[in-house]
Amino acid sequence: CDNSVGQETALWIACFSQANCAFISPTWFYFVLSFLSIKHRRIYLLPWAVAFFLAAMSPTDLYVASVGPIKGFAHFTRPGPLMVVQFINFSSLVFYGFYLMIRSYRRENREEKKKEILGLILATFLGFLGGSSQFSLFFLGDRGIDATWLIITYPFFMAYVMIKHRV
Repeated sequence: CDNSVGQETALWIACFSQANCAFISPTWFYFVLSFLSIKHRRIYLLPWAVAFFLAAMSPTDLYVASVGPIKGFAHFTRPGPLMVVQFINFSSLVFYGFYLMIRSYRRENREEKKKEILGLILATFLGFLGGSSQFSLFFLGDRGIDATWLIITYPFFMAYVMIKHRV
């Protein structure tokens, strides 16, 4: 954000942004299940319910408490107590999704499919490494790690994998 953006506008943008971020891990996890041809279980509804709950709570200070300066960002999101719920939802889905991909990679006999899975693992790892660094800034402030620049690598690597392997 630019310093010319007012506090109220920055807070509104942060709330809207975090409402959308709540859907990143459930959407990605759904993609992983579909990509690996794993039947969708009913328990998968829980992450979506959590995401909708967090999105509904985003205008409150329980999810986004405020905005303030951190590491060169003039208006960085200051988390409310529900950000812990987002962290748990995000982390559990990402780790479980990686577990499923690695397990499928090890069990797969077709070399082409193994390359597709490996490409998805690498692209997603870089993207989520960058995205998850936001949590360190949320919870540790200026002591947190800012690797958000890695997020931009995801679409390029993912596009390469999809074009090369016709996913």
